[in-house]
Amino acid sequence: MASPKSRKPEGIAPTLLLEQVKGTAPWAFALEPKLPSIEILSKAPEIEARWKKGEAGEDYFVELLAAHYTTVATFCPTDVDTRIRQHVWAQLSGNRLASAIERVEEVATWDVRPVSARHVVVGKEVLAGHQGNGSASWRGPSGAPSRSPTRP
Repeated sequence: MASPKSRKPEGIAPTLLLEQVKGTAPWAFALEPKLPSIEILSKAPEIEARWKKGEAGEDYFVELLAAHYTTVATFCPTDVDTRIRQHVWAQLSGNRLASAIERVEEVATWDVRPVSARHVVVGKEVLAGHQGNGSASWRGPSGAPSRSPTRP
């Protein structure tokens, strides 16, 4: 991402994103133990203070991932996947890119069962739509197109 002093806030405000997740998946905030995504989303006010100055960087990116994880299997998911794929990745390089990839790998380890009834357990493996949808987040660093070359 560009230097914090030169970057204006882009994307959805962190506290607005938190409110959207609360409106879409209020039950997620009542789960015990607390989901890793909810712990991250709970930091929205602090993230927003830095986001307004263009200094939120990786924390904002991880909040987008947390919102996506929490709501992707709901009737009204937050629409942050486009921001993740087409905007955030484009601003990353070097160590920041490597760190963001590590964070995506971390999110990919989160158990989807608390947030999705649509999963299959085979042995110790869980297969859910989250894996396919989450792989879309990888399109940024892999350079793969985010849509079919034959469709707009």
